[in-house]
Amino acid sequence: MTTSPTPIQVAASNDHVSIIGSGIEVKATSSGIVASVDGTKREWKAEEILEFTSTDTGRAYALNLHTKAGEQRLLLSRSQNELLNGMEAMAALYGVRLDEHTGRSVEADEHGMSVIDQIETYPDRWPARGNDDMHMLDIKRIGKIIQFTIPSELERRSLGLFLLACLIAIPIGLNFATGFESALVNVGVAMLPLALVIGAGLIIAIQYNLLVSKHTIALGGSAVHVRPCYLGLFGLPSREFTLQEFKDLDASGGGQLTFMFGEERLSCEMEDELQADWILAEIVDALGGSDFAVTRAFEAE
Repeated sequence: MTTSPTPIQVAASNDHVSIIGSGIEVKATSSGIVASVDGTKREWKAEEILEFTSTDTGRAYALNLHTKAGEQRLLLSRSQNELLNGMEAMAALYGVRLDEHTGRSVEADEHGMSVIDQIETYPDRWPARGNDDMHMLDIKRIGKIIQFTIPSELERRSLGLFLLACLIAIPIGLNFATGFESALVNVGVAMLPLALVIGAGLIIAIQYNLLVSKHTIALGGSAVHVRPCYLGLFGLPSREFTLQEFKDLDASGGGQLTFMFGEERLSCEMEDELQADWILAEIVDALGGSDFAVTRAFEAE
């Protein structure tokens, strides 16, 4: 069961999940899933469902259902966040595992748990750093807060497009900066197109988490603060989430660290897969330490 990519909308509650789009309707209840795609209707009972996965096909994202009979593609959509949110809601409804193309995965018994809860409850599922003295993270403990800066890199494709736009803006500005008597005005006109590109990049960085690196994350007893740096140089305003919204942390095979806060995914580009795995182990070691556990207990009082 599949179709051409289409925008979708997801509605979820504790006992019902629906995914609706053009020619698509997927309804999940405690008894099972009923899916209608392009007029073709299929049904699966709840006890048949084993796992949900997503894949990136290059032109869209696929939601796949795994049952005792095998794998079945439910739908295709370019709405990545909606598709992943719908997949997670269904996985939680049936208490089964999910595996995202982003590198994130959630075991059947981890739904509804924060990262801290997962580390404390299932420490053996997380990588261990061991006794090695090498550190890639700058970890600081400031009172009741743990803060670390991830040496994330700028995503190459978006950086390349940004630099290309800057290179185009420079000659455009120079072309218009010759008709004024004041040298100061000429310089200002020459810099204006480049300034507009940099300003547009800043807006993109704030809204879409692109053109950012060197993420600083601070965790206290009840909140998480995330602050990226625009172009790796200028700190942006920090965003605050509750500790319970810190839902997941994974290292993907492509050398990415993926954080999940609420329904928002934050991907940090690392140098390679080895660095991503090592830093993940350092974060787990810091968050699973006794100092942080004492802090959480203090805040809970």
